[in-house]
Amino acid sequence: MAIREGRWDCSSCGQVNLGRFEQCRSCGIGRGSDVAFYLPSGEAAISDAELIADAQSGRDWHCDHCDNSNKGSAVRCTSCGNQRDGEDKEHDAARDVIMAPGEQKPKAERPKARPDRARRSTPAARTAHPMNTGGSKPTKMKSFVPWMIAAVVALVGILLVASFTVPFTAHGKVTDKSWQRSISIAQIKPFQDSGWHKPSDAYDVSSERKFRHYETVTVGYTTKTKTSTERYQSGTEIYVCGQQSMGNGYFQDRTCSRATYSTRPVTKTVQVPITEERPVYDTWYEYTQDRWVTARTRSSGGKDDDPYWAEYTLAPQGERVGGRREAYIVVTKIEDDIQELRLNQQDWNGYRVNDKLVLKTDFWGRVMSLELGKE
Repeated sequence: MAIREGRWDCSSCGQVNLGRFEQCRSCGIGRGSDVAFYLPSGEAAISDAELIADAQSGRDWHCDHCDNSNKGSAVRCTSCGNQRDGEDKEHDAARDVIMAPGEQKPKAERPKARPDRARRSTPAARTAHPMNTGGSKPTKMKSFVPWMIAAVVALVGILLVASFTVPFTAHGKVTDKSWQRSISIAQIKPFQDSGWHKPSDAYDVSSERKFRHYETVTVGYTTKTKTSTERYQSGTEIYVCGQQSMGNGYFQDRTCSRATYSTRPVTKTVQVPITEERPVYDTWYEYTQDRWVTARTRSSGGKDDDPYWAEYTLAPQGERVGGRREAYIVVTKIEDDIQELRLNQQDWNGYRVNDKLVLKTDFWGRVMSLELGKE
């Protein structure tokens, strides 16, 4: 199985180190029991024999006396010299991380100071390292930009709705008023029609049998041989399904097994229906039906205050009033803006030409309501 080298971050200075290094390459502090190894996504397998032997030397163990991390092959702590015993714990590989593409690496946490344990250090570790103050400070402005855009869009939406709903007071007058009324006279007339169904009030009905459509009818069955393919399990295969930590800065491939499939021809005998298309006949009707249609319209209109319906006469038989329509219009003027308003008759009766008005309009000047102004 392929072996890949991981990384670990120094909890003291944050330096990224290769899994093979027992001390930080920047500050020299040894990796302790707090270390967490991680394998970057796409890391290639190692081929160097010495590195492979190092990886196969066993899981790290942490000295119970000084907290130093030691190779699995070491019998004594390389920091304090204490011999390995049952109190020394192996590295907890469950803390190590296999990184997926785009995943953030684990955060290195600085361990709490313990007066009874000294971490191994080198002269380099005791050398002062100035804090890196380079780079630009992150700005919070970027995080506010989406909120600002959303707020502007919401404000524009509120203003647009308000422009149609919030009333503004305006003063004007009635410059004209008119009314219109109409009465439609319906006349019953015979219509010739035909179809597969006849209405209940149809008369002068004639009928005949006619072809309507074809239908598919099964008249028997025949036996046929059908060849197809089927998928079957032909074996199993071993494949790399991930990686797992070796507990010492290296990771090895993890293998899984899965079924393999092949296809083979299969011959089956099936019963196939024999069908034919047969014509279907039905009754076709020719008939006459009386229907009401608008024959004429009688209209009336004017600008006076006494609307009336136009006079009309109905034939003794075969005519009736089809419907009535009416409209009552008031023309208003607000400065140079003239608008026609349709009102119901009761409201329309309350206005006269030259009446002063108090109107409610929207932002665009459309009249929403009106009432008489005070003299």
